[in-house]
Amino acid sequence: MNAQTQTIRTFVNALFVDKFDINLLEKGLGQENFFGKRIKIYACDLVYVFFEVEKKFSVSLEKDVQDPSFYTLDGLAEIIGNRLAE
Repeated sequence: MNAQTQTIRTFVNALFVDKFDINLLEKGLGQENFFGKRIKIYACDLVYVFFEVEKKFSVSLEKDVQDPSFYTLDGLAEIIGNRLAE
């Protein structure tokens, strides 16, 4: 994992800590689905993350919402990194 992806992961994790009181990195949940049994957030909560990420990194993620990797911390960080590289 490169430094940019790690920075993105840290930012998204901080959103989860601040908004949902879930530290995904500390709990080793980087590859867990946001809607799964271990994280359990609602779709409306992910919208908050979606808009904060788009604002912070000046990227559009609209096309990526249907990608299953969008719903994990590691996958989302990789998608954002790919958008930044375009």
